Amino acid sequence: MSDDPDGFAAASRLRRMSWRDCLGHFRQEIREGRVAPGSRLPSLAEIETQFGLTRFGARRVVEALRAEGLAHSWHGRGTYVADRPMRFRVGPTTRFSTNVSRDGRSGRVDILDHGIRRAPGEVAARLGIAVGTAVPFALLLGHIEDRPAVLGQHSFAPDLPDTLLDALVRSGGSVSQALADAGFSGFHRQNTLFEARLPTRHEALTLDIPPSQPVMVTTALNVSSEDGRILELSRAVARADLVAFEVPTAAA
Repeated sequence: MSDDPDGFAAASRLRRMSWRDCLGHFRQEIREGRVAPGSRLPSLAEIETQFGLTRFGARRVVEALRAEGLAHSWHGRGTYVADRPMRFRVGPTTRFSTNVSRDGRSGRVDILDHGIRRAPGEVAARLGIAVGTAVPFALLLGHIEDRPAVLGQHSFAPDLPDTLLDALVRSGGSVSQALADAGFSGFHRQNTLFEARLPTRHEALTLDIPPSQPVMVTTALNVSSEDGRILELSRAVARADLVAFEVPTAAA
């Protein structure tokens, strides 16, 4: 996040304002792009001093910006200008890298963990295997413009080639490339479940968000386009301030 509260003060005149005038000033600075997403807003005390408001008036400005989705607060860190979410199109062949580049942004994927684990109940049920079956697993963190945005847990069918995880590492965390290397270049999402909730402590730390900031969770099953064979179950936890999901509807 940028840490430049003076970006707002420099554009303003140090004069006494009503809290509504002050709100209009911040709103215009943000919407016209003169202050970058992720920039820190002045503290309540700074707003009081810079704009001649009472503490009550300064608080009303910040609360209004948050209510309009223009800012978000993090206890102990301050209030920041909200990002413009990336439109993530969810379709039969959804790809993280494709969505990032389509939105005109840069991105990367970090492999946080990978190996073999015993499938817990829900994973086993979705993959159609017995609970406790050993399955290839990977934990991936997708970044948008160097900011952690999507934390993905990927559980693969146990009968896929042993070289799958090696291929995943070689591809830099590309699940589609790893599956293609395993002989499944043609695959698609059979279904996608969307849920909204608060992050776990680990998710909040990994995504660099406050525990009070909602996340969107998608659970998807990828199957072979050739014979419907189940290949992989993914669960992606996305920052709601950085990712907005779009589901195209078929034409009537």
